[in-house]
Amino acid sequence: LASVDLRVDQVLMVYEKLNVTRTGYVKLNDFIEGLLRTKQPVQGLDVAAAKSTMRRLILESQTLMRSSEKCHTCFGEIVEAIRGCKILPHEEVNQPPPDRHSTALEEEMQSILIKKNDRLRNKIEQMQGHILARQELLKQKGDNGFLETANQDDVHSMASTELSCE
Repeated sequence: LASVDLRVDQVLMVYEKLNVTRTGYVKLNDFIEGLLRTKQPVQGLDVAAAKSTMRRLILESQTLMRSSEKCHTCFGEIVEAIRGCKILPHEEVNQPPPDRHSTALEEEMQSILIKKNDRLRNKIEQMQGHILARQELLKQKGDNGFLETANQDDVHSMASTELSCE
């Protein structure tokens, strides 16, 4: 290699570029031509040929992509016809199925909340009854100082505060 002014990395690079099928075999003539090209300066014609090849490959890949999409659609239609089913798009497959029990669940939750509200209303009525009983007891004992500062609005605000805290 040193006698022809080639480095090992250049030889390996030519081999890798020519071994596109990854079979491990490269035609001898192609390998020699590739090694000779590494010794020549890059020419404008080589660059133009590379660009042209790249454009052709891009166009071919786009055509291949469109053809594969048509093939996929056609196969999907055939499967739907044979099996009598509907194939869902990928986005719809990942979505959770609609919950058939959601209305029953919502009704059950509403029933539970109604029962809780009824219990809270009963507690508020009991508190108001206890407060009124205490006020009567204080009146009988003659402790009117407390009764003058507390009024019925305070009782309602106290009850609603406890309601919102639960």
